[in-house]
Amino acid sequence: MFDAEPMPSTEDIYARLSSSQYFSKMDFCKGYWQIPMAVEDRAKTAFSTPFGLYQFTRMPYGLQNACATYGRMMRLLLDGMRQADNFVDDVIPFTDGWMQHL
Repeated sequence: MFDAEPMPSTEDIYARLSSSQYFSKMDFCKGYWQIPMAVEDRAKTAFSTPFGLYQFTRMPYGLQNACATYGRMMRLLLDGMRQADNFVDDVIPFTDGWMQHL
């Protein structure tokens, strides 16, 4: 079943960033691998090698709903943090002052 989790709007993110002076960007390129696969869904990720049949225990990149699942997890994780946002696999903290940014 397709998960229709909406992507964050870049215009909204830029609007929130516009009044800040300091920015950092953290690329969580392997962040998908931090999300455990449900035991009942692991068989759906099976692949064969010359050494046997394997299944993912963590969510691999490329599944149909991986982006939506990861986006939802990041939205919940950053909920309540006024000076941090995310887009796909990047987290962007932003502040007005250097000491606050540190």
